[in-house]
Amino acid sequence: DPATLQVKVVDNNVELRLPIALAGFETTLVAKGTVTVAEGQINIKLSDVSAEGVELPRAAQQILNNFKSKLTATIRTPKMPYTLTIRNVETNTDGVKVTATAANVQLVT
Repeated sequence: DPATLQVKVVDNNVELRLPIALAGFETTLVAKGTVTVAEGQINIKLSDVSAEGVELPRAAQQILNNFKSKLTATIRTPKMPYTLTIRNVETNTDGVKVTATAANVQLVT
């Protein structure tokens, strides 16, 4: 259920947590990776996927390892006002924090 996915980003490191139940087996999958921002796009690449608190059978872990190489995402941002450019993305207790910059913005007094 995608609604149970938890996402945490600190210092450009992402951690995804997803509870799963499969054939009577329940665990939480934990995926770790990096978030980079380039050319106004947010890129997520996972480097480790494991089950929390249990050691998976070798075949199951191999399936996860093969799957993680395909778990990348690029989030394209819409055109932003004032030609803002995203520089950083992170989470905190309030939600997602996005830092952006702009140049040559005319301030009206």
